Amino acid sequence: MYNLNIQSKIAILANTKKQSWPLGDYIHILSFIPNLKFKKLSWYSSRDVFKIVREIDFIDSFKSLKQFKKNNYDHVINLYEDLPNDKKNFYIKNLFNKNLDEKQNTKNLLTKLGKVYNVKKHKIFFNRKEKIKCKYDVFICWNTDDKWKIKRYPFKNYLKIKEKLEAKYNIKIKIQKKQDSLNKYIQNIKHSKIILSVMTLGIHLSMVFDKDLVALIGPNNYNDLRLYKKVVQILPSKRCFVHKKKLNINYKKCSCMKNINENKIITAISKIYEKIS
Repeated sequence: MYNLNIQSKIAILANTKKQSWPLGDYIHILSFIPNLKFKKLSWYSSRDVFKIVREIDFIDSFKSLKQFKKNNYDHVINLYEDLPNDKKNFYIKNLFNKNLDEKQNTKNLLTKLGKVYNVKKHKIFFNRKEKIKCKYDVFICWNTDDKWKIKRYPFKNYLKIKEKLEAKYNIKIKIQKKQDSLNKYIQNIKHSKIILSVMTLGIHLSMVFDKDLVALIGPNNYNDLRLYKKVVQILPSKRCFVHKKKLNINYKKCSCMKNINENKIITAISKIYEKIS
């Protein structure tokens, strides 16, 4: 439907007042865009999203949504309005089932985008590799929004993991603080060698910065995580009866995360640490 080429100028529009996405989903969507042919990629939104998308190095400019001029672009990807697609504009909400929540709608999002743009075998793209001086060997991303607190792993298990790894190696481990600012959170991920994270923003940022990643997968997941070559996914030994049948459902009595073995996590981090040290 969309005839893009190496001279195309693409704009992406986001408006958190009309469509508030989890921050990780913005990165998820952006990881697909380099599958398309274009010369210039511009991002338009309110400044609250800039802290995240500014970390993506293949975006050429970041501007306020008020500055957007449609005549400057060959193609526009709209992340917030619910309008029919046309020859120039693609409205991503047309891909979603209004009866499902965002976790269910975004599970296969990149595959759906591949069909829209006739990309038969999509890849995920993140920043070009750069040498980053690291302060920590491991950074632990444990927190989630309260709505999806079932994704959290028991905090006492993190303390055991930290204690055992520190006893085993001369290793520096930092655990996310609940009061950390978004900028602090980003910088901790950027300046750590290995990331241990539940399914949250930490997963997406780890891939942006090309980090070795140990992902704790409980009640939800998305299919494109398997395309990231530096991830080890650790699953529960047993899922709750809801998520045994279907993931990405917010079942308040979920027990999946409690059934992830801490020794599997220690083994995974140990293997990565020994390999990169």
